[in-house]
Amino acid sequence: VVSRRAHPGFTYEQSEWRRKKEQRRRRDDGSCEFFCSHEQEGSVGFGGPRPPNPAAFNRRYAFFLKLDARKYFDSLDHGVVCGQLCRLFKDPHLLRIFDRIVDSYAVQPGRGVPIGNLTSQYFANHYLSPADHYAREVLCVPAYVRYMDDMVLWHDDKAALLEAGRRFLEYTRERLKLELKPFCLNKNTAGLPFLGYLLYPGTTRLAHRSRERYIQKIKQYQTALDGGVWTQEEFQNHATPLTAFTQHAAAKAFRQKVQAQTSEIFSNFRSLDVHFFACPTPYP
Repeated sequence: VVSRRAHPGFTYEQSEWRRKKEQRRRRDDGSCEFFCSHEQEGSVGFGGPRPPNPAAFNRRYAFFLKLDARKYFDSLDHGVVCGQLCRLFKDPHLLRIFDRIVDSYAVQPGRGVPIGNLTSQYFANHYLSPADHYAREVLCVPAYVRYMDDMVLWHDDKAALLEAGRRFLEYTRERLKLELKPFCLNKNTAGLPFLGYLLYPGTTRLAHRSRERYIQKIKQYQTALDGGVWTQEEFQNHATPLTAFTQHAAAKAFRQKVQAQTSEIFSNFRSLDVHFFACPTPYP
């Protein structure tokens, strides 16, 4: 019997097997910077994992624990990077190329990858993949999200979350040779700083640095337009994504105040507050 949820040409059991195999592959190769908690692992039917929702996690669980690395790209150990690549790839010629790329740059002996290099983004993202599995499969935290080196764990039990954070720090130090900053543990009502936003149980706000950046960028864009460096179309192409970032937070009054303080050029771009290029986001 073929279920409506089954992949075409396969029974329901075969489709479930294929779906779970694909999810394991995506987790193992570090193809997603966001690592889904087990609650958000799979969508209905055949397909990959659903994107996690940090705002929803912060509403559901009473406490959060936030971690990040100090100078992450400069701290990556060359031996760990090459060891991870050896487990993923078996072609000797390809591995020699990887070795040359990794060894071509070092902040200190045996450490660091260049931030601007495209391969560094993949190396750095996959570097913490073992820590993802450790948080989910060993620590068994209810919810966990990572974006590059920004990691958040959630739990209703403060003591259990504190212990999980301590063990997580030990794991990254011993197994990945990576020093993390002292973690931040707080109630969800205090506001979780994550990717330029402050996540509260009932709302999402812009972080202070994001507000300052928005004001600074808008002034720079206006100066470029007034000086004839940019056309109006170029100005709009830059201002649209900048404004779109703020629209994922409760910041309409802030945008209107900033735009009112600038020149009247914004009168031609009031549509920026309504129409903008859609950007994928984990926030509701």
